[in-house]
Amino acid sequence: MRKSAIVAIIGTVTIAIVLTVTLVLTLGPDESEPISEGPQGPQLDKIVAKTTEGDVVGLVTPEAGMFIGIPFSQPPVGQYRWKNPRRPVPYNERYYNATYERDSCIQRCSLPADEYSCPEEDQFSEDCLFLNIWVPRSVMSTVESDDVISTEHYVIDPEQQNGDDDSLAVMVFFYGGNFLVGSASVELYDSRFLANLGNVIGVTVNYRLGPLGFLVQGSGEDAAIGNYGIQDQVRSLEWIKKNIRTFGGNPNKVTIYGQSAGAESIGVLMTSPYVKNRDIFQQCIMHSNPFGLPFRDWNNAMEYGGRFAEKAGCVRGDMDCLRKLTTDEIQLAFRLNFFEVVGFDKLFLLFQPWGPVIDGDFLPEQPVDLFGKGEAVQIPCMMGVTQHEAQSYIYGTFPGEISNAEYRAVVYGMMKLDAPQIIDRYQPLCDIADGPSCDNRDVMEVLTTWYLFMCPTRYSLNRMIPDSYYYIFNETWSFKELWGFEPCNDKVCHAAELPYVFNMETLTTYRYDEQEREMSRRMAYYWTNFAKYGNPNGDPNERNDQKVLNGEDINAVFWPKFRDAGSNDYYAMHISAGLGDFVIENLDEGDCDFCDSLDSYGDH
Repeated sequence: MRKSAIVAIIGTVTIAIVLTVTLVLTLGPDESEPISEGPQGPQLDKIVAKTTEGDVVGLVTPEAGMFIGIPFSQPPVGQYRWKNPRRPVPYNERYYNATYERDSCIQRCSLPADEYSCPEEDQFSEDCLFLNIWVPRSVMSTVESDDVISTEHYVIDPEQQNGDDDSLAVMVFFYGGNFLVGSASVELYDSRFLANLGNVIGVTVNYRLGPLGFLVQGSGEDAAIGNYGIQDQVRSLEWIKKNIRTFGGNPNKVTIYGQSAGAESIGVLMTSPYVKNRDIFQQCIMHSNPFGLPFRDWNNAMEYGGRFAEKAGCVRGDMDCLRKLTTDEIQLAFRLNFFEVVGFDKLFLLFQPWGPVIDGDFLPEQPVDLFGKGEAVQIPCMMGVTQHEAQSYIYGTFPGEISNAEYRAVVYGMMKLDAPQIIDRYQPLCDIADGPSCDNRDVMEVLTTWYLFMCPTRYSLNRMIPDSYYYIFNETWSFKELWGFEPCNDKVCHAAELPYVFNMETLTTYRYDEQEREMSRRMAYYWTNFAKYGNPNGDPNERNDQKVLNGEDINAVFWPKFRDAGSNDYYAMHISAGLGDFVIENLDEGDCDFCDSLDSYGDH
């Protein structure tokens, strides 16, 4: 088993936990390879659907039909490196073979349990703009044959392809990983169980990462202008809008959801003037958005990109040189450039070196500021956090104790003029008499969780429409060995909710205890209800035509909106296996009032 260390800076990785899949996608690396038909019997492990580019053939599992590795863009390679994604071209063959994983985007994936959470080392490529689709059996029917497969097989039921209110809600997931790592095809994000339990269409999407996704460099029409990873997400949503009807989905009932960098991406999509009013999504779910982290502005990104170019052996701004680099040369320059500091007043940028760029055009300001001004698109949203978001970051960054002096130095280095107020409120835990042998990592974790995650999330929800919901996830794993990182064994670390959301138990040798199993089904109930009805409690009109899970059977409780109109109180759903789910009123109100008063989210 390969093990890898926690990357030693805040936000460098999303703790992607996961579990191994037993299904093997088997039909080889060539999309033109024929589907084995065999005249002897039906092909009931295959399913056919239609797209604007041609027919696609996927696999069938007991829970869902799955289409793996559908291209939503032409490859961003050669002269198209650092260009916006393009529309895909029609398939050359009779059908597209969507039965096996395609490459993930270029990255150096180093995560706990990386054999579960990272693609294989030979499965990275710049040709990576693919998405995966899972359809529940409720939209599947059989045919004797068609122009694609000449024996009996599954298709999408024609009666389900109207794209109207009787079609299924669509859930599109964007992975986390600090805009450095991640893949739509790692085992954690397999959406067959969510599709089956909630009777929804599940989609996961690849997008470009690191310098290939976010470089700013050069000038004129040939320049790299950043935000390519976000543009990939936009292109995928355009493709989904155009095609999901033929998979049984409703193109006007699309919920985008994501964790960490995936949630940050959603914040950008909701605030970019080029995206937010295009009606390519209608609802959102944000898991653990570090709203308090800043993105680079244009000048800072240009300088950082210039240093990257020099590390790669190119002259600043020489896009011809940069486009001729091999991916290995890009990866080497990425490693050499990683800890470059551009502006010592902006040390938080060390924690997210590559990512969306505040260019004054596609993204005019920090998303948290645009949420604060009420300029995010006003759609129903769920947002939430884990209880100990910063645990893995703090203990990964500081493997040894943090003394009083070190604690003060870190706070002053990061928070500048806000530091005295912060230290006065979140004082070091140790007495002076303790000397150097004292540890302030726990108070650092609390401060970081509130300032980067909990409080700016509340701040953003306060500026959203009433049809919004807030949660805090508070459950440690019974399968602690998967962390590979002892400080998370008894804490609810960043990404702790993900294996439960995707209900991955049956794809692994690891097992939930009975309370975890029930909680996972409750989360599927809440999440898919929200996707279908804009309400985690289900259809307010009591229609049950698309209902699979029964809330009473899994001890679901009523989840109130974040804030009732005219009320000074707000509400969060506390989600837990051991304690059960219950509603908390005014979660961390005093601490978040204090953090809001600093008026500095995204500034440092």
